[in-house]
Amino acid sequence: DIILELESLGWMLAASLVVTAGAIALSTAHLVLRVLILLAALPSFLTFSFTFALSRAFGGGMFSRGSFVPVSDWWLILSAMAVYVVMFLEHAASKIAPQSENHSARKRFAVLLLSIVLIAAGWLGGPPWFFAIFVCMAPIIGWVIIEALTEKASFLPSLFTPFARRGIFGRLAGRFLYPGWATGIMFTALVEGLLFVATIGLTKLSPIDEADKLMFYAVWVLFFLALVAPLPIMFLFKRVERRFWLYLLIQLCFVLLFAAASTVADRDSTSAYYWLAPFPTSALLAMLSHNEHSTLATFFLKTTSVVGAGVLLFLGYMMLRDFRAYSSLEKKAADGIKKKRAAPLA
Repeated sequence: DIILELESLGWMLAASLVVTAGAIALSTAHLVLRVLILLAALPSFLTFSFTFALSRAFGGGMFSRGSFVPVSDWWLILSAMAVYVVMFLEHAASKIAPQSENHSARKRFAVLLLSIVLIAAGWLGGPPWFFAIFVCMAPIIGWVIIEALTEKASFLPSLFTPFARRGIFGRLAGRFLYPGWATGIMFTALVEGLLFVATIGLTKLSPIDEADKLMFYAVWVLFFLALVAPLPIMFLFKRVERRFWLYLLIQLCFVLLFAAASTVADRDSTSAYYWLAPFPTSALLAMLSHNEHSTLATFFLKTTSVVGAGVLLFLGYMMLRDFRAYSSLEKKAADGIKKKRAAPLA
C-alpha cells in the first residue's frame, strides 16, 4: 500500500499547510474572535481526527480501499487549498504591514481572477464544475468583498505611484483596487457583474422559463443592493474602528427583521413580507424563501430597486470626495514620475 500511504501523507501535508496559514491569519484577530473560532472548529477537528484514526486502525490506509480523493476532483481540492494558503497569508500580512503596502489590491485582484475562473466554469464546464468551484471559493470572495466595503480610505502618495506609472489603464484599475469603501463599491459591482456573466452561461446550457428569468434577474439586483445597504447606516458610526463587524451586525439586524416577518407570515400568508421592501437584505431573503412566488419577486424588483437607487445616489455623492482626492494624488504621482524621467536627461 505504499502508493496509498504516500497519497495519505501528501494530503496530510497539504491540510497542514492550510491549517498553519489559517492559524497565522487568526493570530492577527482579536482574542475573543480567536477563542470563538477555535471553539467552533474544535468539533470538526475532533471528528476528522477520530475518523482518520479509525481508518488507519482498520483500513490499512487512509480508507479501506481505493484513493482518498477521486482523480477527477483532486486538482480542484489542491487548487482550493493553495488559494486558501495564499489568501490566509495575505490577510495576515495586511494586518501587520504598513499602510504604504497595498495588500487590498492583491486580495481584490485574486478575487477577480477567481471570478474569471468561474466564468470559464459556467460557460464551458456546466453546473457541476461551476457550483463545485463556487462552493470552494465563496468564503474567500465574500470575505474580500465585505473587507472592501468596510475599508477606510488611505491617501498615502506611495499607493498611487504604481497605478499612475501605467497611464490611463492604471488609473482605471485604481478605481477598483485602491484601499477604501468607495473603490470597494466599484469592486463589488465588478465582481457581481463577472459572476452574473458566469451564471448567464449556466442559463444558456440549461434554459429557464420566463418566471425563473424574473427571479434570476431580481436576485442579482437585490443581492448587490443588499451588499451596499448597510453603508449609509455606517456613516452614523464614524468613530467605530471595527467596521467589518459593524457591517455584519447591521446585516444581522436585517436578517432578524426577515425572521420576524416570517413569524407573522405564518399566520397572515405572505402579506407581511411586502413590508420588507425598504430593506434589501430582508427582501432578498424573503424572495429566496418564496422562489415560486413571482408576484413577490416583481414587487421587490420594482419597490426595492427604487429604495436602492436612493441609497446608490447617496453613496455616489459621498464617493465623489474620495475619487477627487484619488485624481489629485494620481496627478501628483504622474508629475513626480515625469520629473524623475527627465532628471537624467538634464
